[in-house]
Amino acid sequence: APLAEKNKSFLFAWASDPKVSSNRQFVIRIYPSGIAEGEAIGREAKRRNLGKVGLFYGQNDYANSVIQGFRKIYPEGDIVSAEAVESNVEDFRALLARSRSRGANALFNCLDIPWSLVKQARALRYTGEIFGCETMNQTPPDAPSSDAIEGSWFATVPIAPSFREKYRNRFGNEEVISGAAVFYDLMMLIAEN
Repeated sequence: APLAEKNKSFLFAWASDPKVSSNRQFVIRIYPSGIAEGEAIGREAKRRNLGKVGLFYGQNDYANSVIQGFRKIYPEGDIVSAEAVESNVEDFRALLARSRSRGANALFNCLDIPWSLVKQARALRYTGEIFGCETMNQTPPDAPSSDAIEGSWFATVPIAPSFREKYRNRFGNEEVISGAAVFYDLMMLIAEN
């Protein structure tokens, strides 16, 4: 972003953090903010009446902004644990046990690699809802299909059914579909103007 601004070259950034484009004339952020995504997740979690929630999230700008948005909407008293997890953590059993002991009915998962937490939660016979951010739309390496983690839900940008069908036919999955859809729409706007 600083280079684009310095060189007066347009940069269309797939970035959720508003600071990427703030006070810059040539940097255009084309993805919703993580805060807005977190607010949408918070509204849906409230609508589903999930009750007590344990938060698990990565230590990066995206996850932190999503959590910030979620906390703006979801009742603070219903957030019973919040675990900022480093990307190299593979064993979540102690964190899951702590969340369960504090009464978590649901788990919010915004980790870089989300499926380890899900697998371990299910192995510990956790039956509550698991939901989260865009990272939940990844295929586990040993999954027989390209679907997101079974039984979980996450928030993302709206995807037109026709675009979803073309994308799945071409790539055989839906990973990174939100970014592809946003950039597709951007290219169509540029081509029309």
